[in-house]
Amino acid sequence: MTLDRTTAGDGYFPTAHIHALVREFPVISLTLGQRMVTPSGIQESVSFARHSNEYQSAARRLVAQSRLSLDEPPTISSVVDALYEHVSVQQGRGLPPAVRELEDGVLIAAVAGEPSLVESGLRLARQMVDLWPKSRLPLDWMGSGIWLTGLEERIADPSVLSDVVEQQISFHKLVKVPAV
Repeated sequence: MTLDRTTAGDGYFPTAHIHALVREFPVISLTLGQRMVTPSGIQESVSFARHSNEYQSAARRLVAQSRLSLDEPPTISSVVDALYEHVSVQQGRGLPPAVRELEDGVLIAAVAGEPSLVESGLRLARQMVDLWPKSRLPLDWMGSGIWLTGLEERIADPSVLSDVVEQQISFHKLVKVPAV
């Protein structure tokens, strides 16, 4: 969870995120950000002036609203399903392709030994590459075939992915943090 500062700088948005440890990355990246919202769906902030009176209530509301459990570690399936859903929602709304989230879902499923989730992700990847406009893909995009082949090569040996996860846990000093 993060407390994202408001643009006015007078408060924060309580926000739930995940970070996938399946790739070497020098910082904790945050994906699937979900901010606390009002009943009408408007992002809800907590002012610094009201923080001491409202933070516990805000935390309870965010826990209740979160698509992934914040009370206990979410299951691998729920994390991967949330990533795949995000990919589809991004596409449906005409937003930039969620390439990293799709990769993360496939890699997480592979390292967790969930072949049906891996296959679901690869099917989704094959569908999405035909829909993603080239102008909205990452600057280092090498092409659909190269990307799909590279993804399949990365999941071929789950022990390599497990090593990456262990290295990232150590590198980011996350040994005491529960990992799904």
